Amino acid sequence: MIIAIPLSSSKVKAGGNCVGAVRTIRPSKDKRFIIPHLIDIDIGKGGIKVDTAVGGVGEGKDGLNVDTLAGGTGIGKNGLNVNTALGSVGINKDGVKAKVDTPLGGFNVSAGKGGVSAGGKVDVPAVGSLGGAVNVDNSGKVSGGGEASVNFLGVGEVGGHVNVDKNGKVSGGGEVGLELGPLAHAGVHVDVDKNGKVSTGVDANANLGPLGSVGAHVDVNQNGKVSTGVNGQASLGKLGSVSGHVDVDQNGKVSGGGNGQAQLGSIGSVGGNINVDKNGQVSDSVHGTANLGNASFSGNINITNGHVSGGAQGHANIGHLGSVGGNMKVDNNGQVSGGVQGVTTQTLCIESIKKIKRSSTLLRMYIF
Repeated sequence: MIIAIPLSSSKVKAGGNCVGAVRTIRPSKDKRFIIPHLIDIDIGKGGIKVDTAVGGVGEGKDGLNVDTLAGGTGIGKNGLNVNTALGSVGINKDGVKAKVDTPLGGFNVSAGKGGVSAGGKVDVPAVGSLGGAVNVDNSGKVSGGGEASVNFLGVGEVGGHVNVDKNGKVSGGGEVGLELGPLAHAGVHVDVDKNGKVSTGVDANANLGPLGSVGAHVDVNQNGKVSTGVNGQASLGKLGSVSGHVDVDQNGKVSGGGNGQAQLGSIGSVGGNINVDKNGQVSDSVHGTANLGNASFSGNINITNGHVSGGAQGHANIGHLGSVGGNMKVDNNGQVSGGVQGVTTQTLCIESIKKIKRSSTLLRMYIF
């Protein structure tokens, strides 16, 4: 037998399988009823809601909602929405949308004021993928496209794509990648735009294990102009690392840069970088830190378009006397700012009260 227990009562004991369901609630506006472990019913300004172990139903100003272990359904001012583990369907003033999800991919379709569209993609791990989409606008013009790729384990991959716009113009391309052993890769790609112009390129990179890596690329655009670049990175083990790159754009202008970092063990570190843009403007910086027992220092210098800026700071402990520190900065306009700060603890004699007291004296000096 199932017994409903109104929680607004002062004390109610339920027998049978509901032993222990004792509630003490002040009489209030709460109009909730419970069948322990089975149903929770809530009635209030927002409407009515019934929850169970396998789902729930709610009805209010936003409409009707039904939730189950397998999904849910909502009906209201926003239309009809149905959600399940395999997908969803929605119907509202803007049209209809539906989606199907699977472990290997999904499919979706929609229809409304803007027209009809459908698309999907299937992805099979270690094998390849296939996808596509098609659209029909409200004037009846069709556009769409597709893509596919195939993986050849241990060898490489091949892929391609094609698109058709609503004016019937076609564009597309393809790419091939090759695995050159466990540490190197090379690839080539070709693309054709909707005007029939071709662009292409090749790239390659090699991983040198603990030593670093190198890479390069060459690209030719639709107008036949070539751009290229190389890059590399070298590891110096515990000492640090260096890296750099050089690029030549489609107009033949060169840019590049490099950076390095060196570890000086417990003493500190030093590093820097330099970059040159395609207009020949140089920017670089150097930075470092030093740890000297009870003292530490750090600083940096930056040069950008001929303007120098930088700064330094340090701190030192001077035993029982206290500590001292300072900093200085120089901006791009040559303006200098900085400061020095020290803290010392001494025994001071205050004659006015004829007692010896321990006090702290704080010293500061600022440079503007």
